[in-house]
Amino acid sequence: MSQAHSELDEVLDNIYDWICELIESDYFGRLGPAQQDVAEHILLLFTEYMLTYHGQRPEAWDERQVELCCLETIPQKLAAEEAYLRAIAPVLALFLRFAAEAEYLERGAALAQRVQQIGRRLVDNALNPACWGPAKTLAMAAVRAGIDPTDAEALDRFLVRYKKMLAKKFERAAPADQARPRTEQDASREGRRR
Repeated sequence: MSQAHSELDEVLDNIYDWICELIESDYFGRLGPAQQDVAEHILLLFTEYMLTYHGQRPEAWDERQVELCCLETIPQKLAAEEAYLRAIAPVLALFLRFAAEAEYLERGAALAQRVQQIGRRLVDNALNPACWGPAKTLAMAAVRAGIDPTDAEALDRFLVRYKKMLAKKFERAAPADQARPRTEQDASREGRRR
């Protein structure tokens, strides 16, 4: 196991312990049932993103990196339904307040306030295709096409069709004086001519 994976596992184990304490606390009852159902996943995912993409363990979380994670990283990477996206800010803010009161996060209260302030923008960005990364764009295209994301074979078939569609799109967009990229069909045609 790499050092990065080992560090991530350690951080997630610690956060999981905090989540268990949160669930047993009076704080957790402030969330609605739907938010409670996704709270653990949201908090573990946020922690993973903060360490992986922002290089910060929980004790180092600062307002700037939390904001970047909420407004850029999550919208770029997380393919989720709107209800889940709407739960992120309330769950995260509540957790940060809890962690401040439990003296796990010195800046937890300030971070919670910032998360509340940007919650609507998080949802808006996450629903805006202009903010999506390539993997999320592909995943969302598959879902829009009616593909079950848990069906690997259906996803593979969709990916083949999606690549062909992109190739045609870029072929049409290429300037007339620029050679278009070679496709597998071009190579096959050239092979038959020989």
